[in-house]
Amino acid sequence: MQQNILLVEDDRIVRDSTAELLTHAGYRVSAVDDGPIALELSRKMQFSGIILDLTLPTMHGLEVLERLQKNLIYAPIIILTADSNHRNAIRAIKSGATDYITKPFDADELLDILNKSISRYNGVIDEVFKSERIIGDSPAIRKTLDLIRKSADSDANVLIYGETGTGKDLAARTIHLQGRRKDKPFVKIDCATLPEEIIESELFGHNKGAFTGAVDSYTGRFTRANTGTIFLDEISNLSLRTQAKLLNIIQDREITPLRSTAKIKIDIRIISATNRKLENEIKDGRFRKDLFYRLGVIPLNMAPLREHRDDIDPLCGYFIGKFAALEHKPAREIEPAALEILAKYDWPGNVRELSNLINQMLVIPDSTVIRVEDLPANILESRNVAADSAQVGLPFGLRDSTRLSEFDRIKQILNKTNGNKTKAAKLLGISRVTLHKKIQQNHIRNPF
Repeated sequence: MQQNILLVEDDRIVRDSTAELLTHAGYRVSAVDDGPIALELSRKMQFSGIILDLTLPTMHGLEVLERLQKNLIYAPIIILTADSNHRNAIRAIKSGATDYITKPFDADELLDILNKSISRYNGVIDEVFKSERIIGDSPAIRKTLDLIRKSADSDANVLIYGETGTGKDLAARTIHLQGRRKDKPFVKIDCATLPEEIIESELFGHNKGAFTGAVDSYTGRFTRANTGTIFLDEISNLSLRTQAKLLNIIQDREITPLRSTAKIKIDIRIISATNRKLENEIKDGRFRKDLFYRLGVIPLNMAPLREHRDDIDPLCGYFIGKFAALEHKPAREIEPAALEILAKYDWPGNVRELSNLINQMLVIPDSTVIRVEDLPANILESRNVAADSAQVGLPFGLRDSTRLSEFDRIKQILNKTNGNKTKAAKLLGISRVTLHKKIQQNHIRNPF
């Protein structure tokens, strides 16, 4: 299977020659000349490796590296540097880059570093994905896990519904890994990120000369997934024309690459996902009803995080362990007050937003504990959290109160509530038991 490489290099001669080198080595290369373009492309495509120059026109390579890490781009990143003393390259390694090479570089050396980095990294990421699981014990999660268990060994197509960030990708992987096809390929394609002119080529493949720029034949995702599972993420973005072709493939169990007459038989399970209500898409003429019934033999709903807040605590613990291991960072605890604030937040980005937050909290740790004051402003100022700070007539907000020492904060809020520990605990975002412990730990005598 051909692997995608993102090459970020502003020197045209170096960029063109390196792209040619990688293409001849069997890679598919996306070559760009600046950081913002690279970041935008990394959000739309999945790359097996990234080669990043440090000296770029509008954004330094170290900043690009930092943004890639924050966006959770799971790929080895190799740094190109002309810095003879390797200072910035070492900084890049400490920031998460896999390796570096000094310009001018030897072609064989670059290929050797790239090949080994991809091989090592894929091994680590495969283990991470295999160990990933849906976390939680709420009724909503238990219902989801039960349906996954019941549907795993079936070959019936599954259609997963859910808002962005609810874990549809993980649910699809879990179904695959628990089923009889678990040792066969699992191939994903995001239907929302690929333009219409190439989506059919990506899905079904093409022969040489099928369209302008098709200099070689290409094996599509359906063929790569043969005997295994294909995951069609954001299925509602497919055009009606592509939907018709997909329907024929489901019915006939065979595909025909573009500009080919040869039919390829396939044995495949299809899992699809969408963040839209397909019934509305059908009503508006944007989605085929017959395809909907074919894809949704087993419907699976992923609940938004705000509907199973009790799972936030175990999710935080899981993500802390996961990212601490991936980033080689020490794990951090979350103080009860901060955890209770996270439980009040509505999480519009769902589990993915929580995952990103925990990863950010671990990248540059200031202490071994994540405190209220470490949380970002959008959470502290959100509707549910801010509403608590307005109770009992407090003239200051929760975020302002966190600037005080814990001793002063507790005393001030106890004074404002006339010693009512239940109201004070709710205002602080902690339980009454935790408040009692903190009063003892801070030796607060006669607090009201």
